Amino acid sequence: MCRGEIAMAAALQSDAFWIALEQSGLLTAQQLSAAKQALLQGGNPTPEDVSRHLIDRGWLTPFQAERLLEGRSRGFFYDRYQVVDLLGLGGMGWVYQAVDSSSGEVVALKVLRDEFRHDPGLLARFHQEARVGMQLNHPNIIRTLALGSAGGLPYMIMEFAPGPNLLELLLAHAERVDEGEVERARLQRPTGEAAVRCSALR
Repeated sequence: MCRGEIAMAAALQSDAFWIALEQSGLLTAQQLSAAKQALLQGGNPTPEDVSRHLIDRGWLTPFQAERLLEGRSRGFFYDRYQVVDLLGLGGMGWVYQAVDSSSGEVVALKVLRDEFRHDPGLLARFHQEARVGMQLNHPNIIRTLALGSAGGLPYMIMEFAPGPNLLELLLAHAERVDEGEVERARLQRPTGEAAVRCSALR
């Protein structure tokens, strides 16, 4: 490939990124215009350059930038909730950190995996999990706040608990786990489980 062809390919790649960015809805029209004005004056920046600039400005999160660099322009919004990071993958769905665009509240967003959208059993199980979660109010249990659907996929909104999960905590401190902390966690677990059982019996 000659130098001219390489430059043309790079330009096309950059154009595709700008299009994906605009289609994603992650930036306002004013932010998009300001980014183009700042970046395009000096030539034709790479998608990676654009991403770094937008992250530095606080207009994109690293997770959002990574998805855009993969060519994805959808899946950043579930109704009024904007996905900002990936928290993990469960048996039925993806769990994201999201922001309520109406209130600015940070929440956890659990979305049923796409391959299960036509599975009646898993759909029923997902909805049941959400309904039970919305009935619970216990300090040892993450509350479910809402149940919704977007793009044909059900999702649930839950309280966001910052920090590592239990597995990450154990792996990070495997050699120096405080026995007192373990015992406190063990004693708290039955109260949370009892709350779940009582809710299921209602």
